[in-house]
Amino acid sequence: MNQKNDSAIDAIRNSHLEENRRFTQNALEMVLSMGDFQKEINSQVSSERLFREAETRIGKLIPFRTIAFYLVDQKSSDLVLSLCHPAKKKPYIKKQIEFLIDKGFIAWAIRERRGVTIYSKDQKRQLFLHVVSTYSRVRGMFIGVLPKITQSLPDASYELLSIILRSTANAIESIEYCQLLEEQRTKIKKAHDELDLKIQERTAELKEINKKLRTEILERKQAENEITILLKEIHHRVKNNMQVVASLMSLQADKSSDPNVINEFRETEIRVQSMAVVHEIIYRTENFSQILFQDYLENLVDHLLYVYTQRKIPAAIKIDAKNINLKIDHAVPCGLIVAELVTNSLKYAKPENAEIEIRISATYDNDTHFKMTIADNGCGLPMDVDPLKTKTLGLQLVTEIITDQMEGTFSVEQKQGVCWVIKWPI
Repeated sequence: MNQKNDSAIDAIRNSHLEENRRFTQNALEMVLSMGDFQKEINSQVSSERLFREAETRIGKLIPFRTIAFYLVDQKSSDLVLSLCHPAKKKPYIKKQIEFLIDKGFIAWAIRERRGVTIYSKDQKRQLFLHVVSTYSRVRGMFIGVLPKITQSLPDASYELLSIILRSTANAIESIEYCQLLEEQRTKIKKAHDELDLKIQERTAELKEINKKLRTEILERKQAENEITILLKEIHHRVKNNMQVVASLMSLQADKSSDPNVINEFRETEIRVQSMAVVHEIIYRTENFSQILFQDYLENLVDHLLYVYTQRKIPAAIKIDAKNINLKIDHAVPCGLIVAELVTNSLKYAKPENAEIEIRISATYDNDTHFKMTIADNGCGLPMDVDPLKTKTLGLQLVTEIITDQMEGTFSVEQKQGVCWVIKWPI
């Protein structure tokens, strides 16, 4: 009898040792495979595939009759069945979950954050519940149906199961982050493509606009060149016509024997030549709005000196009007004024024992007016001559141009000759 009992005890002991050996071997294999498991779950894009990988390893630890994984719906916070093995047990698992939720066992299992064992609704099975969660939030729930109510398993099995489920939860979270990143990449790529398209469209529009602008600029330049050529031709023809008129007056003066008639023709010829000089300068420059006053005066004075040198009147004329730009509509009246006053000085100055010296200067007066002075070293105006009341054509022309046409003022100073000071607004 004792031998039979000893044999039974030895058999039980051997069976237990064999069971522990198999468990230890399975546990070691599972632990060794955790590295490969982490690689596999990190490469997955499906939570169901993750649960299948986890199920394979859990089966080596604990021989559950049924394994199920639930996921938490992020929008509704409901538990949704993701995997059930075997599949035919889905109705049974759903019915058990409804019962566990209704009794508050699911909430309790979530709070525990570890595995808990609960009887099934019919009290015939034991259900093992373990939350699938990361440190940040709950991802789901694991349900395992144990094969026997009285079966006890080593605590190490449950610890290893917890490791597998935590790794699974971390992988689910990684997948969600990857999906979010992919969504962001998709949105960014879409925005980038839309931006590229807009840039291409805008670039095409700008190219078309630039093309039209270049065409318009070219057309305007051609039009401006044509206008420039036309204006040059107009000024050239006006200058030629005035020179023809001056030449006719010179010929008419040569045919006359009356000194007064000859003098009138000569003075009119000078006036015409003073206007012709303006058109000559404009023809030689590119600026049709203003001319350099210095150049204009030099050309005009050269002509006057040429005329009076032929009459053997010695004279020297000094001009100081550098950096003065004169508007075209002021050029002709100024030329007439200078021609009249210089002609008067050449005709009537008559200094004693010296040649005639005439000084012409032009400056800006307070940036609001032009100031021009014309002075000689002659004997001055006769005492009975008033420029505003004189009946001579030349002085009448000068005063009317200054006061009426140019809206300016003038004064006459007689110190060692005559000095005209003329001002008009810029």
